[in-house]
Amino acid sequence: MSTNLLHLVNKSPFQSQGIWTCLRVASQDSAILFLEDGVYALRQGTPTGRTLSSRSDSLRLYVLNSDLTARGMLVELLVPKVTVVDDIGFVDLVVAHRSVHSWF
Repeated sequence: MSTNLLHLVNKSPFQSQGIWTCLRVASQDSAILFLEDGVYALRQGTPTGRTLSSRSDSLRLYVLNSDLTARGMLVELLVPKVTVVDDIGFVDLVVAHRSVHSWF
C-alpha cells in the first residue's frame, strides 16, 4: 500500500484554481485522478497540459474514462503518460492510497 496521497481534481482549470493549488502541494510520488470537468486540464497545449506534461515523470496521472467519454474527449488529445481508468480502477486507486484529497 502506498503512503502517498491521491488527489482528485473535478473542476476545469477554466472555472477553478484547484488544479494549480494541487500541483503546488503534490509530492513527487503523488497520484492525481482527473474526473468530471477536471478532465479538461489534461488537454495538450493548454497551460495546465504543459505543466502536467513537464511533471509527468514525477506524478502519476489518471483520468476517469466515463468522464472523458461524456465530454467527447479523445485520449489522443491528452498529455502523455495518462492512465485511463474505469470505475473499478477509481476504487482501486482510493484503496491503494493512504488518503484522498479533493480539489474544487
